[in-house]
Amino acid sequence: MDKFDLKILTISKDANLAMDEQKLGNVQQRNVEYGKFVKAIYSVTYSAKKQNLPNKTLGDNVFIFPTNSMNRMFFLWDSWKIAHKICQQHKIDLVLTQDPFLSGLIGWLIKKKFKVKLLIHFHGDFWANKNWLKENFYNHILLLLSRFLVKRADSLRVVSLGIKNKLLKAGVSAKKIYVIPTPVDLEKFYLRAAAETTQLKKTWGQDNKIILFVGRLEQEKNLSWFLDVFNAVRKKYPSVIFVVAGAGSQEEKLKAKSVALNLTKAVKFVGAVDYLELNNYFQASDVFVLPSLSESFGKVLVEAGAAGLPAVASATTGAQEIIQDGENGFLISIGDKQTMQEKILLLLKDEDLAQKMGQKAHLMAEEKFNWRRQIEAVVKMWQEIVVG
Repeated sequence: MDKFDLKILTISKDANLAMDEQKLGNVQQRNVEYGKFVKAIYSVTYSAKKQNLPNKTLGDNVFIFPTNSMNRMFFLWDSWKIAHKICQQHKIDLVLTQDPFLSGLIGWLIKKKFKVKLLIHFHGDFWANKNWLKENFYNHILLLLSRFLVKRADSLRVVSLGIKNKLLKAGVSAKKIYVIPTPVDLEKFYLRAAAETTQLKKTWGQDNKIILFVGRLEQEKNLSWFLDVFNAVRKKYPSVIFVVAGAGSQEEKLKAKSVALNLTKAVKFVGAVDYLELNNYFQASDVFVLPSLSESFGKVLVEAGAAGLPAVASATTGAQEIIQDGENGFLISIGDKQTMQEKILLLLKDEDLAQKMGQKAHLMAEEKFNWRRQIEAVVKMWQEIVVG
């Protein structure tokens, strides 16, 4: 693909973009790849003041500016100051924001001030989602803000057809919407590191079956609910361990609940796993679970599938586009404990079924989610928006 003469400004809340070592994903790798096809990318991203992160450069032309904010509310002012200065120093062609909320508000202000095109991303399932609104009252305000900003954006990028359909039902023009899943470099998930995988199995118990969760330990992931499911599963299949890979605001509450349920020996909280080591966790496991209340895409389901791991997931908007129920995993109605329990037990007991579903999950990931094709689709979208 040709290189475009574009200068892109991004507003993000993903502090991993500015860190030296990533713990939760491949966001730095994606930005380096994007940078190969444009003149420059300037990324303003949230970081906490206590982190004291310096500006950094990824590759040759991707420049990262952490805000080092007192808290997330100060992000609004801090990111505006940095973005404003960047736009004064460089002729920006497109400003894109990673959400339709505070980041989107900064993007809209930049659009108005410097007359640039605005692209807003939907990386979450926000509209027509009662579960998301129930999480806290603040989300009702964010929903109103997002509806205001969507009308004023030049284009929107969503990561699934399900999210696009919600926007269309709300009256958003189809011409404004691009559907491009989050690019995932799956090559590392195809490989098996025998020594590392074996060591993990020994750590968790060689004779145990492993249920794995990978992600942020936040309310929308519904892990407190799933601990009840796992407790019921373990009563019928005692030689099973639940490995929780991730960090977040719910971690201490989840640990406390595992103690209350007498599951301290059966639930292993391993913290955030380095992205380069994540494949070993998939390879050492038997079933992947994603019991979320909402997912706009579910990148981790693609990664698990690439590693040949069958999944049992809540039937969220995103999961429905990755899992074919009964083929490469199981989709469970949100909140259905009994069926979630039954499908997990089925995969634990029927190794042939689990293997066949894992193979189909691998093929699906390989055929449907091509890293290079999605990277190029994102950059072409940028060019189309700017050129008009």
